[in-house]
Amino acid sequence: PFLDLVEEPESSLHAAAQAVLGDLFLATAKLGCGQVLVETHSENLLLRIRRRIAEGVADPNWVALYWVEDLPEGCSTIRRIQILPNGDVDWWPAGIFSEGYQEVQAMHRANLERAQRGADT
Repeated sequence: PFLDLVEEPESSLHAAAQAVLGDLFLATAKLGCGQVLVETHSENLLLRIRRRIAEGVADPNWVALYWVEDLPEGCSTIRRIQILPNGDVDWWPAGIFSEGYQEVQAMHRANLERAQRGADT
């Protein structure tokens, strides 16, 4: 058995390549002969893993996802995030990976406002 520690593998990678890393890590987990501990800030990597679980290609038990939160007291707390068989999660920290969603919402609002202004004239 082995334990590979990988820190921010997404550094200097295109977003599409970050997603492929998710497939690589899942393929390694499927072999069942070792473990890979990955510290990442890549939304694309996590989304690919969740997608593969939802597709039934990967078992959610192959993945243990943890959130580390720094507390004001100077210590940290760790909380497990369970990935469900449909790819959803049982909990998610507020505001994390929300930037893209917020930008899409803002574009949608802007388009609605533009359409409304056009209909008003």
